Amino acid sequence: MEPLSPSYIYKRASTDGIIMGACFIGFFACSMLSSSSLILSLLGFVLMCTPPFLLYFLLRRSHVSVGGRLSYCQLWIEGTLTMVLGSVFLAIVTFIYLRWVNPTFLADQITATVEILDKLGPDYEPLSEAMNTMLADGELPSAVQVAGSLIQSAFLTGAVVAAIVAAIVRAVKVKS
Repeated sequence: MEPLSPSYIYKRASTDGIIMGACFIGFFACSMLSSSSLILSLLGFVLMCTPPFLLYFLLRRSHVSVGGRLSYCQLWIEGTLTMVLGSVFLAIVTFIYLRWVNPTFLADQITATVEILDKLGPDYEPLSEAMNTMLADGELPSAVQVAGSLIQSAFLTGAVVAAIVAAIVRAVKVKS
């Protein structure tokens, strides 16, 4: 059998990244709308738990399509790239949402949190004061910072999840 070209992995990751991005964006949308619907909250929870299983399905499909010839490293790289590309789509949607659709979202969430902390009693007063100071000083992260941190965290967690999933995909034998 001739070896697979590296472009195979990148091509699969770019295609699968769109699917993973759709999952991430679905979770994001459900999260933003969950306060108005219990069904969206439940759907958001399901979508939050989906990426490792979806990644397994995508990597397994890729591995089987080439007769089980992908090495652990190739699967790991493909999985990591899939997660990162998916997070890029999520970061773009998050940026658009925080910048133009609902620019006061972060401030509104912190204000709501402060109100809850104030009701919980004096034990939470230091945290409440810190959040109020953050609001007063305008120290909220920008839409670009939030989007960038999503990509960074996806790279780290995606690499770890992809390492575990790649090992599982390699452990399950491909039928000839």
